Amino acid sequence: MTNAKPHAAARRAGAIIAGAAMAGMALAGAVAANDTYSAPDFDRASFMRQAAERGFGAAEEARLTLAGEGDADAIIDLGRFYMAHELWIEALAAFDRLETEDAPRTLTLKAECAYRMGRYAAVADMLAESARAEPLRAMALSRLGAYLDAAALFAETRIDDTPQNLRRDYQLAAAEAFAQTGESVAANAALEGAGDFAGGDARLDFLVAKIRKSEGQASRENAALRRAGAEGTGEWAMRARLAIAAAAGDAQEIELLALQYRGGAFEREKRLALGEIRLAGRDFDRGFSALSGLVDRYPRSDAALTAQEMIAANLPRLFAADAQLNPKDAARLFFENVDFAPPGAEGDALIRNVSQRLVALGLYRQAGDLLEHQTFKRLRGAERARVAADLAQTLLAANDPKGALHAIRATRIAGLDETLIQKRRRLEARALAATGETEAALTVLDGAAAPDDFLLRAEINWSRRAWGEAARDYASYAGSLTSFDRAGDRAAAVRAATAYLLAGDRDGYRSFARDISKRLDGAPEARLIETMGDVDRDRFLSGIMESYRALYAAAPEMGGR
Repeated sequence: MTNAKPHAAARRAGAIIAGAAMAGMALAGAVAANDTYSAPDFDRASFMRQAAERGFGAAEEARLTLAGEGDADAIIDLGRFYMAHELWIEALAAFDRLETEDAPRTLTLKAECAYRMGRYAAVADMLAESARAEPLRAMALSRLGAYLDAAALFAETRIDDTPQNLRRDYQLAAAEAFAQTGESVAANAALEGAGDFAGGDARLDFLVAKIRKSEGQASRENAALRRAGAEGTGEWAMRARLAIAAAAGDAQEIELLALQYRGGAFEREKRLALGEIRLAGRDFDRGFSALSGLVDRYPRSDAALTAQEMIAANLPRLFAADAQLNPKDAARLFFENVDFAPPGAEGDALIRNVSQRLVALGLYRQAGDLLEHQTFKRLRGAERARVAADLAQTLLAANDPKGALHAIRATRIAGLDETLIQKRRRLEARALAATGETEAALTVLDGAAAPDDFLLRAEINWSRRAWGEAARDYASYAGSLTSFDRAGDRAAAVRAATAYLLAGDRDGYRSFARDISKRLDGAPEARLIETMGDVDRDRFLSGIMESYRALYAAAPEMGGR
């Protein structure tokens, strides 16, 4: 997984529009330093009259000739001429002819062209660093579904700074932003300012419904939605029908509506509604898909914030009994959506709990994937080093010693507490031994005197058949114990005795066996250790050969049959 997503709560707390990287930002930066704007409106009718009197072609050609000489005023005049005739692309191309020092004069004109073309994200970015509150930016944010930011900006803007022929749209966009953020008084005022409300307008009816919802008037909200939904198949009518289906939890109806209309706010609201319905019905796969797609496609919108919160809230449900999911499917879904886990300690605890559950189920690789994400994408400092140790331990269980080694070595840091240092050192040694680098593993453990270090060193020496060293380390481990209640500890004592004998150190064996048999206090392992030394290797092998000859010497040879 890449491209970790900012969490909803963090985005709500700060600025919603971040990381603007579009070409318009360079222009906006210049404006911040030199806030000289062309007037927000101009006499469009005069351009239309000139074209009617002289003919469009002649009027255009005259302006093209003047603009071709590079005069800034002539270029701006050409752009306005195109805007008056609603030739937005041509207007943008004209304004792009301006030199850098003159470009800020056309910022609001270019923003209007982009807005008229439905390029709302471009408008938001172009005006993001403007020195004043820009009505067009507020309108664009509202169309992008960034209602919180839009409402805040509408509260600062003046309708007089909006082009005359966009002022009604300004009022309607403000009404939607205020209604969606629960500011019903401001929403009603904006809607009244739009005027011409005689019924039969799906957009107005839809906005009335949103205002009534913010006022808690459910019956009046539903009535307005039904009116809007009956007024054609445009954006606002379809959004109204979608809202009705979403309130009823009717996923099938929503899917049918999606076949008739798509894009814009309808798409955002459709995905949010389907995500909520699917998750409520434990269809986590499709629910998460709808919501994550919303976040990816409409990251500026408030709906994206809500979608993130919904995913985060449902991640813990994946492993609940009522989710009825196969553990592997639950692990897959969790990992695919782990970027939406809450930030900070809450999210880290969630990931840790899920990884522990996966380890208990024997799903080491899946647990390792989660811990790797947490280690390298969420954590820093000592906490990263601590979780990296858990990751290494899980990867060793998954038979991935190279991955375990990388986890330890990539997270080294000074100042860790001694307990964690010892744990990481042993994990590094285990990983080295598992990759065949036993000498390097022993070097890592050189001088370590903790009981667990003795035991690990003994196991490594046993695996390389270094019997004398294995005997010494197993004996040291056994000597450090206060009791032998655990079967593994008694097995270590047996291995110590065995290693002494395999090394041919009978004196070392006798000394160890004499001491350990008392400490084992009647355990079966005590008798086993005592009897091991009764075997004389030469006499045992001689007896085996004599018994073999006695048994098979008189038998006919196999080749004679």
